[in-house]
Amino acid sequence: MSGIGMDCSPKPFQLKVYPNGEFAVHVQRKTAVGSTGALKHTEEQEQTLRAVSAHGVAAVRVLFGGAKRPLPLGLSTPPNLEAVSKRPARYGLKGMPGRARKMVRNACYLLEGDAGRSQLSFLTLTLPGLSGVELQKVHQEWAKVLGSIKRKLHLRLSNADIATTQVVVVSEIQEERYETTGYPVLHLHALFQGRNRRMGWAIDKSEIQQLWKETIENIVGTSHDFSKSTRIESVKKSAENYMGKYMSKGVTAVQGVIDDGFADWLPRQWWSMTRTLSKRIRKEIRISHESAKTVWYSLLSGVTGLCQWFRDVRIESVTGEKYLVAFYGKFTTEMNSGIESEVCCI
Repeated sequence: MSGIGMDCSPKPFQLKVYPNGEFAVHVQRKTAVGSTGALKHTEEQEQTLRAVSAHGVAAVRVLFGGAKRPLPLGLSTPPNLEAVSKRPARYGLKGMPGRARKMVRNACYLLEGDAGRSQLSFLTLTLPGLSGVELQKVHQEWAKVLGSIKRKLHLRLSNADIATTQVVVVSEIQEERYETTGYPVLHLHALFQGRNRRMGWAIDKSEIQQLWKETIENIVGTSHDFSKSTRIESVKKSAENYMGKYMSKGVTAVQGVIDDGFADWLPRQWWSMTRTLSKRIRKEIRISHESAKTVWYSLLSGVTGLCQWFRDVRIESVTGEKYLVAFYGKFTTEMNSGIESEVCCI
């Protein structure tokens, strides 16, 4: 890191680290930013930085990036971005957002850490051959489907005295079925601890089948064959990566579903997890300012060994110059564990 002065870049920095080692380090929002003369920023870059500091990267991108509007010149204070709406007209129309995928990955990480990979169960539930009207009804009630499955699994695991009864559930579009039938049918995947060590599985396929059958038939009001609609299996590799594979599938199909007139079939929320698990993830997120400096300058100077991977975030100024405002990525296991003692939990 030689040649890079610790006082010649925007500060203060903030480092946010998730339990699984995913992180983001960025210029802290709503903080006055002093001179950064050693980097010789242009006036446009300074204006960009002031806007980011006051309102955050996302808002600046929406106002100046998405709309491709230039930053106003000659401002002594950041432009007012408070009017920029952060709420979409309808949630779910862009698939699962990045923050949601991060929460799910961390849920899988914690479940595997608690139970051990060999004790986990991975569940896949698909819809049987329902009519178009019935499929539409199920999709419009999909939030109830997710909530019902999550609660029923949690209760069944509790009754079986499973050590960890937390559940994470993710929805996915069956793309092949969509191409074949013309209907964007959803199915879901769930991860949970399926047994205690040196004991049998708490839930077998017949129980899962009955649980799923009751859930769907309560919505459509008619009886159907669910014998080929359930699959439960043990986890052989990283649970985090295993679920991640399914979260990436179906994303490209979302816009096609909307274009085909099936927007109301898409879920408003593509994932769900038990509240205790969600709270635990948030509790174990670590925030640091001092460590942020080390990480920022290490990545800036090309130091390797800290991360499994990382990317930078840049905002383009009116002159076309790109200004670095953040890094994000995933720490190595060693780095993640080493940072534990110096980062406070929120």
